[in-house]
Amino acid sequence: MVRKTMEKAVAQETPHALVDNFRRELSKGKAISLEEAYDLSLKKPRKRTPSKEGIATKKSYWKDFVAFMEAQYPEIKTLDNVTISQAEEYVQQLRTHGRFNRTISYKKNGRCKQGYQQAEMLSDKTINTYQQALAEVFTLPAIDAGIIRNPFAGIPMLKKESETREPFTEVELQTIRDKADPFILDLFTVACATALREGDICTLKWKEIDLASGVIRRTMNKTGHLVEIPIFAPLAESLQLVKGRPMNDPAYAE
Repeated sequence: MVRKTMEKAVAQETPHALVDNFRRELSKGKAISLEEAYDLSLKKPRKRTPSKEGIATKKSYWKDFVAFMEAQYPEIKTLDNVTISQAEEYVQQLRTHGRFNRTISYKKNGRCKQGYQQAEMLSDKTINTYQQALAEVFTLPAIDAGIIRNPFAGIPMLKKESETREPFTEVELQTIRDKADPFILDLFTVACATALREGDICTLKWKEIDLASGVIRRTMNKTGHLVEIPIFAPLAESLQLVKGRPMNDPAYAE
């Protein structure tokens, strides 16, 4: 048995062929399926503990890659069998057409439905984020899976485009406040008073708002860090009005 293995190894024409055909023998790795790879990667130690939102987002990236592999390369079932060319093909898919799987799930009349989302081009930053997340799944369980070369590691990242952001002037802010309907005005007031991101503003919960102590305690969606934001008088007044206003208030329907 050993002699046959040695003879087969000697017959390999290039070092790359030797690595590709004998990676499990060289690394003592085991087969890890594409389906289970992401969940297994979460069990590995990392520099930072990811937030629940971050875990869900990265899992959606991985599921899209798995959907791509199932459609294009159904014979590839395990992590160590994904090739560099397949990884490059998926990254090119992201750059030219966006996500591979554009089927979306939603609820209508209490029933789960599925629809189809039109192709959406991704920003360079988002594509790089996808690529980093996928590379991480290959890196963390690499020893367990017998991975010698990470197929995503050598793919060059896109250059980050410089983005110029001009703040609103006082006149523009005044115009937004004067023209906004009650629903938008509530969000606008929180945004100006807290500098929270859009996602954190829209998902802010009453249990995170301590009007008595005058502070907002919020775990940030993006970073998972807990922040404390003081509630100044204008924001306190606005929040008091919102809290006392029912959701079916005619003001929201204007």
